[in-house]
Amino acid sequence: MRDSTLIPLAGLWAKYNDDGSLKVMSGPLGNARLVVFPNQYKKEDKHPDFNVYVQTNDYKKDKQERLPSKTQAERTATAQEGPPQGSNEINDDDIPF
Repeated sequence: MRDSTLIPLAGLWAKYNDDGSLKVMSGPLGNARLVVFPNQYKKEDKHPDFNVYVQTNDYKKDKQERLPSKTQAERTATAQEGPPQGSNEINDDDIPF
């Protein structure tokens, strides 16, 4: 039976560190993106387990504007190579939204 007091907000996809610990959860939220990080600074039970952020849809555009400009050939080569080994950058290209 479905609880009528629960309103669906978002579906989240999880990303994990190499050691299997949770790195981040994220998913679409209307015209934005919901991003949830484990609280790495939790020292007491009264501190939250997770921190939740809302990111505008401009995050990919903003990220591209901060990166040095590449030629189309460089972008294609980089895309074919994939991320560098040991990269800590969150790659959300495989999240279907």
